[in-house]
Amino acid sequence: TFGPVKIAATYEDQSLDGTGTVVDTANLAGMFTMGNHQFALSYSMYMADGSGTTSDVNEDCSMMGAGYFYNLSKTNAIKVVYNQIENDSLSNCMGRMSGANASHGLPGTAAGNSGSGFQVQMSSSF
Repeated sequence: TFGPVKIAATYEDQSLDGTGTVVDTANLAGMFTMGNHQFALSYSMYMADGSGTTSDVNEDCSMMGAGYFYNLSKTNAIKVVYNQIENDSLSNCMGRMSGANASHGLPGTAAGNSGSGFQVQMSSSF
């Protein structure tokens, strides 16, 4: 945290002891707060690595997001978020950084297709 700016970064290396795909994921996010307004940006990468026993060329994907949050009070907020997913020709990431079905239960996209999503939400914390 640097005054009104928050920055977060993650990196993860996943491997199955040489029996499957080696996957690297990385995320960079930032948020700027100005009074009741918050502006957020994020960028995530999912990188399949051909050093495992399978050749994972063109299976990478990335997701970029932008959001605006307005805090109505200490416990209530309105959120507007836009995400864009870019898939390599053999990748089918959708909604989260994996080729599996997205966490909301919708089926994944066909390999090579990219997509975007828009969300409006009101949250309340108790």
